[in-house]
Amino acid sequence: MVQECIKNHRGSINLEKNSLEELCDADADAISHFDSVPSLLYLAYVQKGMGIEDGKEFVKNKLA
Repeated sequence: MVQECIKNHRGSINLEKNSLEELCDADADAISHFDSVPSLLYLAYVQKGMGIEDGKEFVKNKLA
């Protein structure tokens, strides 16, 4: 179960969450990024050179 939680915890990778534990772990990972929105924006727009829409989707996926 722990292996599946680790494998499926990322919200930016659309993998099916097969247990409540996997869903909780994925939510916790997303919530952990809430205080780092400025750094996510910097990563998307400055370091990765994304355009407005691509950067917006990148940040939304990190927070989803």
